[in-house]
Amino acid sequence: MARDNDRTSKAEKKAYEYLRQAEKTGKKKLGLLPPSSTSLEDRAELFQSAGNQFKIASNYLRAGECLLQAAEAFAKAKSSAQSNQMYAKAATCFKQAGNAGQAAKCLERAVDAALDAGQFFKAANILKDIGVSYRDAGDFDNALENFERAAEYFASEGSETNANQWRLEAADIRAMNKDYIVAIDTYEEVARSATGNNLTKWSAKDYLLRALITALAMPDVELARQNLSIYADIDHTLPGSREYKFIEKLIEAFESTSADDWAQACADYDSIARLNRWKTTMLLRGRDHIEGAGEEGEDVLGEQAEAADIEAEAAAAAAEEEEDDEVL
Repeated sequence: MARDNDRTSKAEKKAYEYLRQAEKTGKKKLGLLPPSSTSLEDRAELFQSAGNQFKIASNYLRAGECLLQAAEAFAKAKSSAQSNQMYAKAATCFKQAGNAGQAAKCLERAVDAALDAGQFFKAANILKDIGVSYRDAGDFDNALENFERAAEYFASEGSETNANQWRLEAADIRAMNKDYIVAIDTYEEVARSATGNNLTKWSAKDYLLRALITALAMPDVELARQNLSIYADIDHTLPGSREYKFIEKLIEAFESTSADDWAQACADYDSIARLNRWKTTMLLRGRDHIEGAGEEGEDVLGEQAEAADIEAEAAAAAAEEEEDDEVL
């Protein structure tokens, strides 16, 4: 413990020394001329060194502030690559310090810097990271905006696979927000794109399944029945598949007003292909529209939702551990 405290104290002393040097560099006058890019880069590197020492001392708030100053100095020096890197590192520190708002602002500035430099793919990557942060924090409106912007920039760079990934994320949020038709249109668009690619064509059925589940959540059974037939032209492997049979059973359950049959169809499908939280939520909405829906069906879907939550939490924990390893 004493050794750790000593290391922290030494790191913070070094950090403040770097800050003093950076301030001195900033006060140097070069006649009436503005500071050169070299002097700005020197100052940025000193802020970066200070930030790194604060990180060693586990003072993530001060580390974020110093790395943000480094990013701004690199930006003034027209060093866009270093500036973007510092904004991203500052965001990571602010996030570890529990300041999610400041972290998002840093990433947004990194997006602006990337766009100014014409780095649209880089901007898209940052935007999807911002979206994920907002989604995980439960801010789905901001997550939606960033996912759709990320998809747009990925598409502009010809990266359809990446664009489709974040279009799907956006569509899931739109469906949850009851913007059903836009969500269905997106699922159909991505499914058509997927079938034209040998690497992604096997995912098309899942995208069409999402569209069909969304129609049933509205609820619009006639639309679901109509689209089930139309989608066979998009993906020729859909008819006779487990996804096709699942939707057929749900339509039958709805028309016979049997919440128990609906829940049983969900349980049967879940035993073969796990229903995630999003699908379970949408299926619960569809079930709630069945006249005289009983508690038994709700219990079955509730158990599936709980299981999906446990899996999602485990995946999020694993992703956070991986992110921490990358930072270290």
